[in-house]
Amino acid sequence: MDRPVGEKSSGAPTIVEVDLGNRSYPTDIGSGLLDQPELLQKHVHGKKVIVVTNTTIAPLYLDKVVEALTKGNPAVSVEYVILPDGEKFKDMDTLMKVFDKAIESRLDRRFTFVALGGGVIGDMCGFAAASFLHGVNFIQIPTTVMAQVDSSVGGKTGINHPLGKNLIGAFYQPQCVLIDTDTLDTLPDRELASGLAEVIKYGLIRDAEFFEWQEKNMEKLIARNPNALAYAIKRSCENKAEVVSLDEKESGLRATLNLGHTFGHAIETGFGYGQCLHGEAVAAGTVMAVDMSYRLGWIDSSIVKRVDDILPRAKLPTASPETMTVEMFKSVMALDKKVADGLLRLILLKGPLGNCVFTGQEDYNRLRPLSYCGADVFILAFSLISKASYENVSKKWIPELKHYAPGVPIILVGTKHDLREDKQFFIDHPGAVPISTAQGEELQKLIGSPAYIECSAKTQENVKAVFDAAIKVVLQPPKQKKKKSKAQNACTIL
Repeated sequence: MDRPVGEKSSGAPTIVEVDLGNRSYPTDIGSGLLDQPELLQKHVHGKKVIVVTNTTIAPLYLDKVVEALTKGNPAVSVEYVILPDGEKFKDMDTLMKVFDKAIESRLDRRFTFVALGGGVIGDMCGFAAASFLHGVNFIQIPTTVMAQVDSSVGGKTGINHPLGKNLIGAFYQPQCVLIDTDTLDTLPDRELASGLAEVIKYGLIRDAEFFEWQEKNMEKLIARNPNALAYAIKRSCENKAEVVSLDEKESGLRATLNLGHTFGHAIETGFGYGQCLHGEAVAAGTVMAVDMSYRLGWIDSSIVKRVDDILPRAKLPTASPETMTVEMFKSVMALDKKVADGLLRLILLKGPLGNCVFTGQEDYNRLRPLSYCGADVFILAFSLISKASYENVSKKWIPELKHYAPGVPIILVGTKHDLREDKQFFIDHPGAVPISTAQGEELQKLIGSPAYIECSAKTQENVKAVFDAAIKVVLQPPKQKKKKSKAQNACTIL
């Protein structure tokens, strides 16, 4: 499947059709396509065009696109709006600049939007087209690998919200996608690598043969070999077009294109839009998804190794930023688009390379006990003013920990508020049953816990005692406990 090394050659484009019935459209791929005006002009509706681009792309390609739209076609007038560049500007305030231009120009439903830029420009211009006058024509001219292999194809449009990525948007298909691979000549190396994360994704979820080709040709892609890039773009677009044709609005199959994206979007949101490129975040998220797939027993270690090998070769990270905490992941992922009935659904690999699935509740039930592996001590906390909390610990969590992590010490913590808050609680909850110190100590003896501590969040000394007890267990393990060679950690369950 290797393609020979060669020079660029202008000519008829390779066409990948997105089959959506009477809304089908072509994705034209090739070198020098912006020098072929007819490819654009035949998709322009009306006599007016607004090109939406950014401060980086405008000096490079805006004049060329305007010429392609107007050459031999003097009846068409072209205006443009130049937006600031970057993911942090993919918001409502920036989108309004597009609407302002369209309204000030007194455009009607016969005009055409043209998106000239990367994924941010394509998503915002597409959303503007979907929204302005309830929907107008638009064309995608993607200029990054990320946009060419993924975001420009399929009609997903939208903007970010401070609480989550791509939460506001619409499915709205373009009239055509024109991919001039020459635009990649000016793409920074980091942006090139970022786009390769999506190329790798297609191989992992549905095209094992393509993944094998990537393993053989990754250095060519990084070196910008034109034939290798053209093939990777074409194969990626074919995969994307097939999925979109079968599931345009992501009711099932299309969601599988989000491998690594749930974790990745959390990284982008938590770390700050623009601080981490989309593909970099997706790469780190893919490693997390592959690791979870392996822990569930759905893939073998050879796939994990292949992913760990190919991402660094593509100049992509394999871990999230150190500033990303578990709580940050949880809070952002709770707002993910794939949450259904309160359950976050992840796309994970299952079976031979090229296969993936959605997770369900039963998968989470299988996965949770795996997090206990390697723990040196558990800290279980229950409320001293809630019998239900005490029984949840004694009847659910302790038996589960004893089953999945036998021999690992459990430190018990009874939590309470200050006296005034305790009294108010019983006034507000007359049926509440408090837990006595004797009950806590009895549970300690029953399970052989090394410590039972009662503490208040407002009593720092008692909180310190909990961690002192945990540290003592970790640093001075019982004699029968096998000493580990790696740094030991405490797993806290609250």
